[in-house]
Amino acid sequence: MDLIEVIVFLPVEGTYYYSVPERFSSFVEVGKRVRVPFRNRKVTGFIVRKDIKIESADYEIKDIIDILDDKPVLTPRMLDLTKWVAEYYLCPFGEVLKSAFPDSNPRRARLIQSENDTFIKKIYPSNLNPYQKGALESIGNFVKESRFSVFLLHGVGEFEVYLQAIRDVVRKGKGVIVLIPEISEDGLTIERFKEAFPNKIVILHSKTLKSERSQRLKRIQKEEGIIIIGTRQAIFSPVPNLGLIVILEEAEVTYKQKGLPMFNARDVAIMRGKIEDVPVLLVSTTPSIESYYKAKKRKYYYFNLPTDDGETPRVKIIDMRKEWRDNKGILSDYLKKAIEDRLGKKEQVILFLNRRGLARFIQCRECGHVLTCPNCEISLTYHFDKSCRCHYCNWKTPAPSYCPNCKGYEITHFGFGTQHVEQELKWLFPKGKVVRVDTDSCKSKKVFESTIDEFRINRKIDILIGTQMVIKDLEFQGVSLIGVISGDTLFNLPDFRAGERAYSLLTQIVRMVRKGEVVIQSYNPAHYVIRGVKTGDFHAFYRKEIVSRKRFMYPPFAHIVNIIIKGKDEKEVIKVATNLGDCLRADNHFNIRILGPVPSIISKIKGRFRFQIILKTKKPSDARKLLTKSLYEISIPSTTSINIDVDPIEMM
Repeated sequence: MDLIEVIVFLPVEGTYYYSVPERFSSFVEVGKRVRVPFRNRKVTGFIVRKDIKIESADYEIKDIIDILDDKPVLTPRMLDLTKWVAEYYLCPFGEVLKSAFPDSNPRRARLIQSENDTFIKKIYPSNLNPYQKGALESIGNFVKESRFSVFLLHGVGEFEVYLQAIRDVVRKGKGVIVLIPEISEDGLTIERFKEAFPNKIVILHSKTLKSERSQRLKRIQKEEGIIIIGTRQAIFSPVPNLGLIVILEEAEVTYKQKGLPMFNARDVAIMRGKIEDVPVLLVSTTPSIESYYKAKKRKYYYFNLPTDDGETPRVKIIDMRKEWRDNKGILSDYLKKAIEDRLGKKEQVILFLNRRGLARFIQCRECGHVLTCPNCEISLTYHFDKSCRCHYCNWKTPAPSYCPNCKGYEITHFGFGTQHVEQELKWLFPKGKVVRVDTDSCKSKKVFESTIDEFRINRKIDILIGTQMVIKDLEFQGVSLIGVISGDTLFNLPDFRAGERAYSLLTQIVRMVRKGEVVIQSYNPAHYVIRGVKTGDFHAFYRKEIVSRKRFMYPPFAHIVNIIIKGKDEKEVIKVATNLGDCLRADNHFNIRILGPVPSIISKIKGRFRFQIILKTKKPSDARKLLTKSLYEISIPSTTSINIDVDPIEMM
């Protein structure tokens, strides 16, 4: 009998044979999605081979139910890409396909259309400065020759460069994929694209109605010069004649998927560019350490795009060590007076607090010293049994009664939340309207957007207390002051990327207030992150950060694999974690450094205990071989699960 071979969208190994009813025989093509029966359910899969002849099979061969596509969606190049994702991130191939080509979900994809087909040149004149012209010329050469290379555009003048590069690609009838960290319909980036390329934009949300998926795929596959703008899943868009890939703010954590498959869309984009032989643009005001390192090593083309618009806010650093002597409150005297001044002028204020302000690290209020692990150079986490522990290698020590640096006694664990700040602000400024924005106060996206509109558009809120949620792609015209309550809670998190993330976040905050003032409170004002943000010198920050990365074998000098073992039975989780750690060490013939198992920094989530094992390796393929072998050697109860995160972005 003639059969087709199908890989189903499930976490199972291998492929399965199905027969094709006569009514579907003329529509069968490799790369099309099909609906098939699988055990006691109906699932989606891809045809990977057809016209297969076999004598018999060791299971009942069933008919397919339906063919879902008019044209193949999984092209040979996309097959190569998704296979690479499955292999590199140690994930079942079916799970990768399910994520890349989701079957059905609840939200709509917006197809932006307009009768006017004007291009960007009519809206934004091509008066580029020499830095921008040089970047655009270099990119243009690779676009013209359809050659793969990676470009890193660093600075605040990148917008005009990538928009004109996209225009040149679209005029040739080729498609463009633009990845953005998150979709905001009224965000500046989306509005600029709508204005610049009417009738050429398809905006892809992470979830779309099944009824609209066919329409979206047809437009992407048929229309020339289409521009797909979307979040991480958009990198798998079936663009038949791809000419360029652009990743905006390439260092953003949202490009890393938290569930299976745990891929980084930036790295997948680079691999797709390599497979399709098209240039890839990484765009960022604060590049990731790994990308900048590769640019320094000439693996990427690097263009620094400075600005000369003269609009830079004043950055004031408050030394909280001096404040603490006479002021035990959350706000420094300077910040309190600055807020009072803005309220008197009917101007608005944003106060920022790290969303993980409750992370407990030990710091001296007199000298600013923070307790760190001697093996891993991350901050030690304070536990209520009065011990301090490293959640990478499990090194621990009793909480000190005095500072080991200055011998002072004002040493304590830090951490407070937005609710505490809100209470103090309402007490200090009873006449001002104070509102906080966090996951507790804004339970839904609708509530969050309504609160932001009240502040940004209607200007009915005087002081907005927010976490990372407010650092969005929005303009706050009425804001003349942003206060960072504690810079220390950003760069003292127990994560090797804490410094990098703190620098990026604080730089975003500074850019939000072009003509105002940013006040950063810190017990360690001489920290290289704080100094780098104040001077705007990314290169000085990088030079300090890269020394630590090399010394402790962190990326870009090694790849990290974070293995999370979790389950409701703590003893069972510990047993599985211990057995896996023992097997990894016994099988380790690859010079891989193995840390743990240790309790995760967040050791329990939704009733499930969490332990972790960290691998550091020069070659990811070695870690894959070691993990694959060790996982087959241990017994894993059905109540315990293991997540493998290759090249993790967050370690908490």
